[in-house]
Amino acid sequence: MKQPVISILIPVTKNEANCLPATLVSIKDEIANLNQLCEVIVIANCCKGSSDEIAKKEFIKSKFKSKLIITKVINCEIPGKMFAVNDGIDQATGSNLVLIDGDLVLDRGSLAWTLDVLNQPGVKMVSMHHAPIEGTLPEDQKLATIIRMNAYRRHAFPEKYWLHGAYLGWRTDFE
Repeated sequence: MKQPVISILIPVTKNEANCLPATLVSIKDEIANLNQLCEVIVIANCCKGSSDEIAKKEFIKSKFKSKLIITKVINCEIPGKMFAVNDGIDQATGSNLVLIDGDLVLDRGSLAWTLDVLNQPGVKMVSMHHAPIEGTLPEDQKLATIIRMNAYRRHAFPEKYWLHGAYLGWRTDFE
């Protein structure tokens, strides 16, 4: 089987169960826009029987039946997001990893943007922020402009971002 270009890790708790369907649909839409094989891994953190079941129900729907999407649902019984993330990393097979919260709806183009940035020479990790903090942007002006434009777009259209959370992407060869 071909290696996924991205493994998307979504550690969730029972508190995020109601948001998870919207998160998964936004991911599915972004994978369709990217048009490359991706893996989606939901890691239920100490919530067996709630968030994991919601993910399974979403994944069996026809909209997730695609040659571009590999889905997995795993359970982590050790409390704490870091443990869930580590379990997801252990299961991931993609050449790049993306970590998002279970209550995040991806912006259109997020996955393509992440891959573009990660393919820049010397870049191993990328994070999306709601606003760039001067002094923290990379020296590479092209990359800094991309980060600024994404953040400004988020602030210009806040009604589109009714769900928000963490977003982090990195290459699996990150050392």
